Amino acid sequence: MFGNEHAAVLLAESGSIAARSRKLKAPQIFARFATTGMAHDFPQDFDVEGYSFYLLGASDEVTERCAAELSCLYPKLDIAGCRNGYSKPPEEAKIISDINKFRANFVRGALGKPFKQDFAMRWSDRLGATWGITCGVCFDYITGHSKRATTWMQDVDIERLQRLLANPEQLFRRYFVTSRHVLWIASRTRKYGNLDAIFYQGVDFSH
Repeated sequence: MFGNEHAAVLLAESGSIAARSRKLKAPQIFARFATTGMAHDFPQDFDVEGYSFYLLGASDEVTERCAAELSCLYPKLDIAGCRNGYSKPPEEAKIISDINKFRANFVRGALGKPFKQDFAMRWSDRLGATWGITCGVCFDYITGHSKRATTWMQDVDIERLQRLLANPEQLFRRYFVTSRHVLWIASRTRKYGNLDAIFYQGVDFSH
């Protein structure tokens, strides 16, 4: 999950990818699988002695509050450490070194796009954790800083619309540019007949 080329699992977080797969000569994806929907699944499964999490992403305030919230909800889960997601490339080696020093079993990277994909692909081989997964704003969902779209909006794959309406100043330009890029990539799949053009162009459909 950490870096497309090194990932054990690639998740189709958009219904458009699942729908597109059914029209191509590729393994069919029958439904979207948003990582934000797993915000509590992993902490709950690892709420046993001997497993630790490292939280990387968002602001210090959000990440620290997320760590406190998870510790309260899952008392056996060891939050090995956390830090914000605002860093520059020269700082990345130290971030990885710190994560490895804490000996975290699981790293959750709530970083912005495309930084989270780039970061994961650069450092997955150096990361000592057994599991790692990138996600979008799941820390904000856990802490209550943001709210997920209603179930019916998730079911019809318009969750982004809810986010855009809630935060138009920050997201309008980003979604406008991303959507145009997605349409360009989708057109390429007609030529290549598979999903590689989507999965390996650095495009992510996380929420």
